[in-house]
Amino acid sequence: MPSIRLEDPRFLVTETCCVCGVEFAMPSELQASRKSDLKEFYCPNGHSQTYTESEAQRLTKKLAKAQHRLESEALARESLNVEISSLGRTIIGLRGRLTRVLRRKR
Repeated sequence: MPSIRLEDPRFLVTETCCVCGVEFAMPSELQASRKSDLKEFYCPNGHSQTYTESEAQRLTKKLAKAQHRLESEALARESLNVEISSLGRTIIGLRGRLTRVLRRKR
């Protein structure tokens, strides 16, 4: 009679309990579902564990921060461009005054 071989590859990921510090493994599918639904899971010693925010929430916050930083940098750049333009006009005016002063002395 031929034997049948079943393969069921499972990938485990490790976590560390925030209460007792024990390191334990869980299926990667369970970790992914707990990160998205934010439900409780337990360490082998029975301590309740939860993720405080889902991956989507974390990435949304990161994106919002990046967009805010980008807007701030754009405003700062615009302010510097206005200042550069003003200084350019000041230099042109001073150059004109200097030319007049030098012409008077001749």
